[in-house]
Amino acid sequence: MNSAAAAGLMVLTFVASQALANPRVELAKKLWEEKLAASGGKPVAADHYPTEEALVFLSAYDFTREPKYADQATRQLEYSHGREQKGLLITPHQVTRDYQARQIYNFYLGYRVLADARFLRWADDCARAMLKTIPRAKHTMAGETHTLFAAGYIDPAKPPAADAIGYAIDVNQNAEIALAFTLLYHDPASAFFLDPLAREIAYEELLASMSLQNMKTGEIPLTDYLLDQPDTLYGSYGAFSWVACQTFWRDERFDPHIRAAGKWLATKMNLAKDSQRFYPSKIDSTFISYSEAGFRMPLYWYCDVDAGKLLDALFARMPTTQATAGDAGNAPSMWAWYDLLGVPRSYYLDGKR
Repeated sequence: MNSAAAAGLMVLTFVASQALANPRVELAKKLWEEKLAASGGKPVAADHYPTEEALVFLSAYDFTREPKYADQATRQLEYSHGREQKGLLITPHQVTRDYQARQIYNFYLGYRVLADARFLRWADDCARAMLKTIPRAKHTMAGETHTLFAAGYIDPAKPPAADAIGYAIDVNQNAEIALAFTLLYHDPASAFFLDPLAREIAYEELLASMSLQNMKTGEIPLTDYLLDQPDTLYGSYGAFSWVACQTFWRDERFDPHIRAAGKWLATKMNLAKDSQRFYPSKIDSTFISYSEAGFRMPLYWYCDVDAGKLLDALFARMPTTQATAGDAGNAPSMWAWYDLLGVPRSYYLDGKR
């Protein structure tokens, strides 16, 4: 081993050991071990978002560098790729822009964390298949016109007639598409590196998703036909994609929307009751799920929100799932994303800037 490589390994080992000295990381490690044991060394079957099941193991490997987590993440991503047909994630409902976007950006995360070029190639293939199969067209709403991927389900074998296709803005879906193409556009190893079409898609989808926001309150509605339903889970997910995109583009047009979202969600940080749900059903003042809290963290960081008390409550709740009926996602799964986006570990572990 040359001296530079040896020095790099020493630094990596030191950083990993320092991170693992944190009691909150030790708790996460325990929960990751439980998730790994539950998998039984097999991929987790998932119809609609199979790559999502890899995130917890990517985060575990990102922190611990233990090969067993890399192996499980790889198994899950290989399973997800095996679910595809010619680059399309085929579900019981065929293909959608939503399922396809998540395949792209989670394969990309796997590529960055595991340094496996296959995953970037698969992300590129999914993007090409999406462009080939899911039509794009202009859609006007809120005084703005953007070219968007079609909403709803598409049967690749029997493409729908043009008048049967809708292009409604669904904030979280349009934002996740923007994220998928943003990642590929900025990576020199991607087939979409500096591709004008990838940039156009990222901007059109991102600006469309932001166009529905109530800029006075910061609230983010579900869709352009449900403008009176600011669901905090889906709003948090949309805002996560906004922040993720902004870490690459650094465009002043995006900043006011992100800060307005941060102002809105900064008023809803009581873990026990500050989630407002409208989809799939209306639930007032319910607990903030692990996924919702996970989506919010980069937003709070970007907006310089003090998340210390929220994190205290989150880690206090994390050892069990008794207070989160129906939500067993207590093992941290978003930490690899935070590291990729540059969110300091001191912030998302302890709330320190």
